[in-house]
Amino acid sequence: MRILGVDLGASRVKAVEIDSSFGRYEIHEYYDLPVTEGQSSTGVVRKLIDDLKKYPEKVIISLPSKQVTFRSLEVPTRDKKAIRSAVRFELEDELPFPSDEIIYDFSILSSVNKKSLVHISATLKKHIDAFLDELVLSEVEPDVITTDTWAYRSILNQSLAKNKKDKPVLLIDIGYKSTALYVHIDGRPLLNRRVPWGGFYITQAIQNNYGISFDEAEKVKKDNGFILPLGGEKNYKQEQIDFSNVLTSSMKNLIKEIKSVELSTRNKAHKGFSSILVTGDTSLMPGFIHRVAQEMQTSTSLARPLTVLSGSGAKYSDDSEASFLLSLGLAVSIVGKEKSRVINFSKGRTKKEKSKIFNKIKQHKAIFQSLSIVLLCFIFSSFVKSGIYEDKVNKADVKLEKSMKSFFGHLSESAVRTYLSSPEKLKRTIRTEVDKQKLIASFLGQNPNSPVSFLNKVSKVIPRSVVLDLVEYKIGVGASKSFNNKEKRKAELIFHLDDNSSAAKVRSGLTTLMLQLKQSQLTEVDGLDGKKRMKVSFTGFLKENGNVN
Repeated sequence: MRILGVDLGASRVKAVEIDSSFGRYEIHEYYDLPVTEGQSSTGVVRKLIDDLKKYPEKVIISLPSKQVTFRSLEVPTRDKKAIRSAVRFELEDELPFPSDEIIYDFSILSSVNKKSLVHISATLKKHIDAFLDELVLSEVEPDVITTDTWAYRSILNQSLAKNKKDKPVLLIDIGYKSTALYVHIDGRPLLNRRVPWGGFYITQAIQNNYGISFDEAEKVKKDNGFILPLGGEKNYKQEQIDFSNVLTSSMKNLIKEIKSVELSTRNKAHKGFSSILVTGDTSLMPGFIHRVAQEMQTSTSLARPLTVLSGSGAKYSDDSEASFLLSLGLAVSIVGKEKSRVINFSKGRTKKEKSKIFNKIKQHKAIFQSLSIVLLCFIFSSFVKSGIYEDKVNKADVKLEKSMKSFFGHLSESAVRTYLSSPEKLKRTIRTEVDKQKLIASFLGQNPNSPVSFLNKVSKVIPRSVVLDLVEYKIGVGASKSFNNKEKRKAELIFHLDDNSSAAKVRSGLTTLMLQLKQSQLTEVDGLDGKKRMKVSFTGFLKENGNVN
């Protein structure tokens, strides 16, 4: 069985494929994909799955850890029904939310005599619904939605030496802007705290101290970053010492958080860390791991899950080891006996229920598309009628005047004033002009590149999830130029968008209809509803006889 574990990051998506058979597994492949501007993490996952040679039988993803809480509960019974009741009672007593707003799952970690140790994970229903809807919008339907905590537990249970499993082990998983501090003991999670520190803050420290751009600082960090050991400064030049101090100054918050987690560990387990494992790209910076070991006075090393769990005995590079711990932990958490024990927030959602959600979203998208077409037809009258305050009406009048001149060509000032004061007359004039164009088109035959036809194509190629206003639309040559059937027809479209990411989706659609497509810079303007919107224009030449299904 092919299993895909997916680590959804803000700036990158990392995934590991494993082949599982009879409770054993082998690492097949791993992937590290950037999330570029205009993309979503879930959209990158969809593309990854589409590009795989073999479609995975199981896809497992974790809910963002900041939306999840967990407890370890010891109950004086081995009966599953009694355990379920105890779990429900524990959550109702501890969590400050009504029980109907919570979704949870639990796993029995161990049963000795008449006692059971239970791991409970809980989140709000609105979090899991929003997360699942985001996945479904990208047509990604995971079989398991678990937690980072459970993935860390799975990977450490299988990779730690037996003599370390009964002692607290700290796993530091360093991300871009946040870091997970996970404590593992006796085969179970003790703590998992996500702190606001990551590789971004080292780059920011370099940028601020040396007055260079963020991109330049990132390159300096990756190519030349290092941290000197405590007490060894006399062996280095002052420039090296100063540079190292800049980087270590940004680590102070991380070290403070690690010491806080160790104090909590001592209170709960009556022991300090026996060892520390580090993962994440920043962990590869020369001197970083050694400095953590010095600060904590604890044996510290790079976590090597790929090498330890490789069925083929292969050894992986430090870069690979530092990148895929979480995604590998997700994948192995549903292999063998772990399959029946995994924390899974999507247990209550059958494939049929997921399909209903997907169909409902598609219906909503169709409704939104229909509404957008209606709004385009009545955009001129809606400009005037939608205003409540005088300043909004004035702004709408200016935009309407530009649109009228674009639509009719030359208009006198008196005609503009007449149309602004009488929307109904404007509407009748537009209808008359449209009817006239339809009549001419019926005489000359169907023109696949008519303005109306092109506008219909535009509405089909722009993703249904994109909310926008088309505020200006030009196509063909000006009235002063003679018609030339061989000349390329130029088009210009100006949109108001809800957010920056929508521009890339609009551009992607327009490339199927236009040649030499050019996009303007995004600028912030007042939208038709008075809210701030992003203005962008696209210009290019129409493709001849372009068809859109």
